[in-house]
Amino acid sequence: MIYDILTHPNDRLRQKSELVDLGELKTKEFDQFLVNLIETMKEKDGLGLASPQIGVLKRVAIVNTADGPLPLINPRVIKK
Repeated sequence: MIYDILTHPNDRLRQKSELVDLGELKTKEFDQFLVNLIETMKEKDGLGLASPQIGVLKRVAIVNTADGPLPLINPRVIKK
């Protein structure tokens, strides 16, 4: 399934995302969500895609690397 991507100035892009519960990682639904997120990123020829960009306020992102898509679950940005 290919998701629609939200663009600026959509207000949902400014909302805070929720942490992914560790129990959720083991579900088939979450696995399928990751597959769909990867397919959407590839379809749109992207280098990465975060779940808020498709309207899902969870802390999940996919980054396209030389080794293939890398899912990031509950990532944090830390300033040095």
